[in-house]
Amino acid sequence: IDTGDEMLMLEIAEEIKKNQREVSPLIIPRSIIYRPLIGSDRVLGSLNLTRLEGQPIFSQEELKRIRELANHVSLFIENAILREEQKRENALRRRVEREVREARKWAELKVESSDILTDVVSPFEKTLQRFAKLVSTYFNGVCDV
Repeated sequence: IDTGDEMLMLEIAEEIKKNQREVSPLIIPRSIIYRPLIGSDRVLGSLNLTRLEGQPIFSQEELKRIRELANHVSLFIENAILREEQKRENALRRRVEREVREARKWAELKVESSDILTDVVSPFEKTLQRFAKLVSTYFNGVCDV
């Protein structure tokens, strides 16, 4: 299955009967198909079907339909994998965007606070009030309080 090759075994019940003693016909497989579920770049798994002793072997039409089903299942699985990858990438993008916004705000705070604190013309008390207002505004915008 890892190679992506289908494996079909027909009329295997007789071989099993030769090698085992008194096995219930309810559990002896007559034919088995392992159909790989192939994605765009890897094997995703396999679709395994068994016909038991007393049941007909898989017909060519059934094998064709099993292959079609496996192709559809492969697409379904690959789409689900891609959706999950997209969700993770979107979450990462949102986190990075949030961190960039916060870093910008922090940089703006540093520049503005530097301008305020280097103002030697304004009275000291007024400078402290401006600085406190700036810091308060920054933390109200950044922190959820």
